[in-house]
Amino acid sequence: AFPSGPWPPPCMPLIAAAIAALRDWRKAPCSGSLRHVDEKSQIAALERVSRLLDRPYARDFFRLELVRLERGCVELAIANRPELGHRPGAFQGAITTALGESAASWSALTLIPADWNSLTLEQSIHFTGPAEGERLIAVGSVLSPGRSISVCRAEIVCEKNGVRHPCGTMTQTNRHMPPRGS
Repeated sequence: AFPSGPWPPPCMPLIAAAIAALRDWRKAPCSGSLRHVDEKSQIAALERVSRLLDRPYARDFFRLELVRLERGCVELAIANRPELGHRPGAFQGAITTALGESAASWSALTLIPADWNSLTLEQSIHFTGPAEGERLIAVGSVLSPGRSISVCRAEIVCEKNGVRHPCGTMTQTNRHMPPRGS
């Protein structure tokens, strides 16, 4: 049930590494409200995040690259192209915001059952520097996991000549919902 295209998908090693890390998750303290999520659901949630990359906006427009996929953490990157900027070499603010929102939201998806949905309730971004460079990278993580509401963040950096510099930080609140009828 993976996206169509080359096999194995480019993110397959990341998924395999994340699934292998499941055994270590049981050793680490976990939020009490999320202990009901079993290993099978965690694997399905990680696979769901990888399938999001095959959605048209992620695949065709943004051309997102999944850099890291872990429980409670997703790192995404996009290469700079003229259509993503407002001047040569710089990413437009809406692109920076969209990448941060995706990374933060998807990090929350790794902590909820795979058949649940998640909705962004609120987000706030602070631009901390120019988004100039060859690549824009967002690392989304969960600050406060919960059964129905989680608080997430994304740290956004731009890579220029191999050096990363911060360009934004985002916080957001996500609402998690079980499938209808359950």
